[in-house]
Amino acid sequence: MVLCSVNVCLRYKIVVLAGDETEALNFVLLDRPASRIVEQTTTKLISDNLQVALASGYPAKIRDMIGKEYTFDVEIKK
Repeated sequence: MVLCSVNVCLRYKIVVLAGDETEALNFVLLDRPASRIVEQTTTKLISDNLQVALASGYPAKIRDMIGKEYTFDVEIKK
């Protein structure tokens, strides 16, 4: 018999709509870049805010990001 344990690893996936007067694009921020903006790991964010997140859909740190403007440096290499 083989017993397996499942390790759960929480990660960020934040979709950001970015644009200017000429174009709009969706960017997907995955774990490391997203955790720099949120300033918390996903594990800490969920453990500290589980009840609030379940009641409102998002933890306060994520809700506070909505509607704010951020500057991203996009580099395209060939």
